[in-house]
Amino acid sequence: MTEPTYNQLHRLLKDDDDRRHGREPKRHHTVAAYQVSGPVDDGALHEAWLAVQQDYPVLRTRFERSEAGWRWLTDELTPPAGLRRDRAADLAGAHQLAQQWADRRFDLAAEPLARLVLIEVDDDTRVLVLVAEHLVCDGWSTLCLVGRLSEIYAELCGRGTRSPLDCESYLDQARYEQAQIAALDVEDVARLHEQVLPALPVPQPAEVDHLRCATVRLSYDRARLAAAARRELGPFGASALVHAAAQHGLAAAFPPGPPATLLTMAIRHRRPARAAVGWYVNKVPVATVPAGGPALESPAAFGHRLAKALDRHPVPWTWLLATARPEAFGRHASCPYAGFNAMAEVSRRVARAATERPIGRLRKLGIDTGFWDAALMVSVDSTDTEVAVLVEAKQDFVPSPALAGFADRLDAALRSWIGPLASAAGPAGAAENGRSAHGG
Repeated sequence: MTEPTYNQLHRLLKDDDDRRHGREPKRHHTVAAYQVSGPVDDGALHEAWLAVQQDYPVLRTRFERSEAGWRWLTDELTPPAGLRRDRAADLAGAHQLAQQWADRRFDLAAEPLARLVLIEVDDDTRVLVLVAEHLVCDGWSTLCLVGRLSEIYAELCGRGTRSPLDCESYLDQARYEQAQIAALDVEDVARLHEQVLPALPVPQPAEVDHLRCATVRLSYDRARLAAAARRELGPFGASALVHAAAQHGLAAAFPPGPPATLLTMAIRHRRPARAAVGWYVNKVPVATVPAGGPALESPAAFGHRLAKALDRHPVPWTWLLATARPEAFGRHASCPYAGFNAMAEVSRRVARAATERPIGRLRKLGIDTGFWDAALMVSVDSTDTEVAVLVEAKQDFVPSPALAGFADRLDAALRSWIGPLASAAGPAGAAENGRSAHGG
């Protein structure tokens, strides 16, 4: 048994607050769903999934509520759960079932906190759904699970060899995070506060409707955007160029703009964490407006700041949760931060790699995974020909006119770097209300 991490405690206390006020706690899962074409050996997939849960025991830990508060039961593991099977009359029905499995809550005290479901449509078409509780799994971890599952399945089918699992333990990482927080002194807190907060110069309301959101979608030619990134940023790719454009938009739409944004997945460049599964400290602040410096900067200057952020990372996201007022946990995000998520591009590459393994031919499906924490989130996804930029905001923090202005400025900055006729679809008329498909 151990104390929950600050990330976990934040989620658990949010749920407690919702129940106390008669609200259904918000679902917060990480999901990977694929349409599978070709034959599938159900028995081998079942055995592979059992082996994956043995490889990553964090999926079989439990959480228990007591009078003393929440406990994380790390020494009393649940038995691994087998492959679940379902059936649909057609592909549309399979997609609906996939969403239902993604929505189904976990019993935090009694069952493994991840499930694998195979939905059969016909002999050649299935939908594979991997769902994990965010308490023990982040988005990157879901991709690690898909990769490991594919590798073991290949071995069981006689078409590959399982590589030794070489990654750090999430329990060790959790203890490291807690030690980092405990070691912070007053000066450290002041420095981190100045570096990260306020993340957005907008009010922090007492109550936030996490599902009252607005979305703007932008689209660009992938080859032209990649060429512009090579020209403007050197070692960084198209996602970083989008992030640089977002800084221009933030500085113009919310003057003087945030001193930093929180970059998602930045620390996963560390080799021991790449194959690990858990809920990692996965956001680092990227300072974009130096004290006394210009509000707008070139992509090259942004790239320099990005490199510095990756070289030195304290634990700012966990620190934000650890230093937030406990009574604020249930009402809103710990701070109204601007998030940037380039993970969807990684998801595409992992999905393509998994396609080369023998769980049929995979096509990734879009599944609603719940709500995200950020007041403003910029996400990047891509296909072979297109890069899509999704700009999402909680309207209690960022009203629709401010969101539209930000998206216009982000789009203008990107088009100025890419060149004429680069934008396949601009933001005009693209705003729509709806739930986000991204977790935080």
